[in-house]
Amino acid sequence: MGILPGRGGRLDVQPDLTLAGYPGVFGLGDFANIIGANGKPLPQLGSVAEQSDKWCAKHIAADIEGSPREPFRYSDRGIMAMIGRNAAVAEVGEGRHELDRLIGFAAWLGVHVALLSTCRARVVGLRGMGMGLLPEETRFSNPRPHHRGSDQLQRRRPPFDIASRECDDHE
Repeated sequence: MGILPGRGGRLDVQPDLTLAGYPGVFGLGDFANIIGANGKPLPQLGSVAEQSDKWCAKHIAADIEGSPREPFRYSDRGIMAMIGRNAAVAEVGEGRHELDRLIGFAAWLGVHVALLSTCRARVVGLRGMGMGLLPEETRFSNPRPHHRGSDQLQRRRPPFDIASRECDDHE
C-alpha cells in the first residue's frame, strides 16, 4: 500500500487520525503515532486507544452525514498501574497527584470496574476481583462430589448469582 511506518514502527496519522493520502482509513490505538497538544506522540495507553476509537466512531457517523471532521483532542486523566496484590500506583489530576499502596489499588479497582460496559459486568468483575483478594482458605467454594457415580450425585440448586438479577444501568 505504500504506507511507511513512523517512530517505533507505528503509523503516523493526521490530526483527524486518518493516514496521509487515505482519508477513509483511520489509525487508532497502539499502532498509531497520535500527536498530542504538546507536539509529541501520545503514549501507548488504553485511555488513548479508548478515546481515539470513540472519536473515530463519532466522525465516521459525521462523514456519513457530510459534517466536517475536527482534530482529535486527548484528555489526559492520569496513569495507573497494578504493582502487586492489593497494591497499585496512580498519578491523577492536573498536578499529577500520586496515590500508592491500598489507596492506589482502590482507585485502580474503581476505575476499571467503572469502565465495564454493563451493570452485570461490573458486579461480576467486582465480585471476581474481590474474591481474588481474599486469602485462599476464606474464599467461597463450590464443592463437587468426590465420586461421580449416578447414585451419589446430589441434585443441588445452583448458588444464588447476584449478577443474574436485574440491574439498572445509568449510562
